Amino acid sequence: MFKRFLIYGLIGWGMEIVWTGLYSFIRGDLRLVGFTNLWMFAIYGAAIFLEPIHDMIRTWKWPVRGVIWVIIIWGIEYASGLIIKNTT
Repeated sequence: MFKRFLIYGLIGWGMEIVWTGLYSFIRGDLRLVGFTNLWMFAIYGAAIFLEPIHDMIRTWKWPVRGVIWVIIIWGIEYASGLIIKNTT
């Protein structure tokens, strides 16, 4: 479990840096400056706790699973964003 926590955290960090770097390119910054927040590692790593939900809804139709994942992930994004904003 700890190993997957580290893997999820590192993949999340990497993806965020790539996406923010691409966004800087879209804005015209050819340096492709990417960034992330130290706290995001724990948030991305915490995806390990979503695995039981994945196992539970694995056989459901994909549109239903999609709606469930959107609600869960947007909720986590919103809550973690508020926490980071209010504590840093």
